[in-house]
Amino acid sequence: MSFQQLASEKILDVASKLFAQKGYSNVSVREICKEAGTTPPMIYYYYGSKRGLFDAVRRDRISLREFVKQLASSLTINEARESLSKFVKMYLDNFPEDAFELGLYIDDKEPLSKENTKRILNYFTQIHKIATSIITKGVKSGEFNESNPEVSADLLIGLLNHFVFRRIHFSKNFDTSKTASYITDFFLRAMR
Repeated sequence: MSFQQLASEKILDVASKLFAQKGYSNVSVREICKEAGTTPPMIYYYYGSKRGLFDAVRRDRISLREFVKQLASSLTINEARESLSKFVKMYLDNFPEDAFELGLYIDDKEPLSKENTKRILNYFTQIHKIATSIITKGVKSGEFNESNPEVSADLLIGLLNHFVFRRIHFSKNFDTSKTASYITDFFLRAMR
């Protein structure tokens, strides 16, 4: 990696941490420079402006793309019960918590960035489709009772998000393996 790439990455890392903690309006270019060991002209050279840097941080941090790909791999399993179990375990083990640091959604013009909330909603729509596909497969194969797969997927994801967001926002730690087993068992009992 070249010196320029290292400098750019250092600025992005520092800005990412500060914006996540404080939001756009509460972070100054001077503060970023001080922590990154650089100067304002370097920030303007790489990112054009403070807004350009903030947008680069959000593009880098607010993404569930890899998470969605991991969850989609649970669709490759033929048996719906195993597929569901893998989906639940991966959801709890790999949820990208750093994408939900509130400071990344707050900028100077509006309380929450509509662009980023729309991006996250799109990812959750994809996740919902994966869960719906697993449940539909289980209903069709007879592994699960007749049900509305979309509503069942809503309930499953709601249960998973309950644990994930308690961990993110309230520092509630839990054994992910035990929790994944419990949620899977609970859901499978409801679907029999």
